[in-house]
Amino acid sequence: MSRQLSISENELVEVPSPYVGFFHDDTRFLSHLELRVGGQRAVVLSSNTEQTFVSQIELATGNITLQDSFDVAENTIHIRRQQLLNAEVFFDCFTLLNFNRNEVDLSVELFFDADFVDVFQVRGPAWKVHGQYYRPVRRDHCLAFFYLSRAMARRKASRINIETSSARH
Repeated sequence: MSRQLSISENELVEVPSPYVGFFHDDTRFLSHLELRVGGQRAVVLSSNTEQTFVSQIELATGNITLQDSFDVAENTIHIRRQQLLNAEVFFDCFTLLNFNRNEVDLSVELFFDADFVDVFQVRGPAWKVHGQYYRPVRRDHCLAFFYLSRAMARRKASRINIETSSARH
């Protein structure tokens, strides 16, 4: 069974509801979005949604045990997450601030899924016949999910572009 997501404090999280995700033209193009830092989910400190298409979420990490160095105490890594929905593009920007005395090497992971489920299938009974899902394609800093719908014989795609910068203050 696939994981289902909902928007809670403007963070997509796992919940027992199949009705959520990012939809466009009656198709769910993003069904899973999860951030992990140091292998753990971050804790939401606060969130602000002034308008329906933009949000800012303040997060912090819990206690993180590192293999070859010191343990990172909770609330010492701050994450500012800024989200913007602009036409057909969803932007999700993360800024991490380290409040430890030493530099910390942490993994930052984003998990995605795109199931391309039709809104009528989401709200009604599961369909017995589906279109064709294709293996995600990774090129440079882009991950693309593809699907060929059976009913409309239309190709659908979700593209995720990752850009990083390492600004030190």
